[in-house]
Amino acid sequence: MIKTQIDLDFREDLERFLKKKYKECYDFRILSKALDARNISKDRAPRFNYSVEIRTSADERFSCEKLQLAKINFDPSRQQRPIIIGAGPAGLFAALRLIEQGIPSILFERGEELQKRILSMARYWRYGELNPESNVEYGAGGAGLFSDGKLFTRVKSPYIGYVLQKLVEFGAPPETLYLKDAHLGSNLMRRIMQNLLSYLCQHQVEIHYNTKVKQILTSDSRAIGVECADGKRHYSSAIILASGHSAREIYEELCHKEVAMKPKPFAIGVRIEHKRSYIDQLQLGRFAGDPRLGAANYRFTHHCKQSERGTYTFCMCPGGVIVPAATSKAELVINGMSNQGRNGHFSNAAIVVAVKESDFCDSSSSPLAGMLFQQKIEAEAFATAHEFAPKASSRPKIPGMSIESFLHSSKKTKSRKLLPSSCPGEVVASDFATIFPPFVLSHLQKALLEWERITPGFAKEATLLAPETRTSAPVTIIRHLETLESTSHQGLYPCGEGAGYAGGITSAAVDGVNVALSILSKEFGCHSGDCK
Repeated sequence: MIKTQIDLDFREDLERFLKKKYKECYDFRILSKALDARNISKDRAPRFNYSVEIRTSADERFSCEKLQLAKINFDPSRQQRPIIIGAGPAGLFAALRLIEQGIPSILFERGEELQKRILSMARYWRYGELNPESNVEYGAGGAGLFSDGKLFTRVKSPYIGYVLQKLVEFGAPPETLYLKDAHLGSNLMRRIMQNLLSYLCQHQVEIHYNTKVKQILTSDSRAIGVECADGKRHYSSAIILASGHSAREIYEELCHKEVAMKPKPFAIGVRIEHKRSYIDQLQLGRFAGDPRLGAANYRFTHHCKQSERGTYTFCMCPGGVIVPAATSKAELVINGMSNQGRNGHFSNAAIVVAVKESDFCDSSSSPLAGMLFQQKIEAEAFATAHEFAPKASSRPKIPGMSIESFLHSSKKTKSRKLLPSSCPGEVVASDFATIFPPFVLSHLQKALLEWERITPGFAKEATLLAPETRTSAPVTIIRHLETLESTSHQGLYPCGEGAGYAGGITSAAVDGVNVALSILSKEFGCHSGDCK
């Protein structure tokens, strides 16, 4: 068996290259593949960097790691089903890992089932009819169902391969296993999540949609069950809290029950939108439009030494759209979304500024100070958009600024002319000074000017939309390092992005697997040492 790194012009065929260089090549598989589009010139084309495993004979077998545990004989007359709150990647992969070992769970999701949720979003974007219980953030599949479907993660975990393999089994393309920053797209994520949900239902996982958990039931610093909005109570010795980073009523309930929590830094900012063809040309030059490269991606960072504060691009959506993503009728937030084909007319990305605890906390602040900081900005954005709206419209109203106006905000008059946008809402020429604190505005301006210097043209021919506030959870629900239980309440397992332990689809799913394994060990005696 040979493992090697290969660097090829994107137009070269990998198989032909390997067969020519390695005469003993019987078969091969790609372990990773990444595009290097830096320093493109007349003499240098974009390149693909591969990590490859080569079989030199029919007797050799590719290494294949699988997560396997001994099956458990679950007895419903003696054992309680684990309860899972939230049907996003964290909750669904926790349910999947448990049922694969014979443990059926009960899953409560405040939003609608997948198809109904999609229709609810269409009504909101077209007519402004927001359902506070089922929207971009709440519902089957979680927030990732209306995003770029990117699987990028910085998490180092032995279970990443397991998560990716399961996504492939439920409908992701095989190259998901090796592509760096694999992009599934919102449309494909919906099919994958529907297949996963169907699989869980077929294997005795009980899923309740339109069922909001009102409170966590506790006794002597132990979580013992949940009470739903319909008044029904459900009991379990293991409750997985995977409600996502926008379930603010859950945060308030945890604070009321004195569950151990602390504020967590996050980031806020805007979305920048260009024509896709413009970004493709900017990044890929004469190779723009080649189907082997697809729509161009980018990633920028900026660090301000004076303030020790970072500004960076986040959730870049080539060929995507910017969508209203509010969860309350008096607030406004936006998000980026793209389909697998990445063939829309626009490309967008969040540009966000790091928010420190000192920006929203003092010695008397509650653990929810960051959440309140987010809410204030979202309320200001809602008010600003409606103040500047030139006429009544049923569509959601989104504050926008030309990049020229934003970068030259000291001028007495600002251009109110905005470029066309992908956003299904009504983009309203506004002044971001009424929405964001001064430090956010100044750091956004510094970063954009620096990126324009590095990549001339980036800070031109663009529109900025606001606000992007739900980048990550504003709290951390504190848990034990080994058992992953709440440090204050036994039986409660904070999980995923909403608990402060993940930052995307892959890492949230991995955290769901970790929590499930902890419950299998603690509640059912199936230890990680039993893994094969």
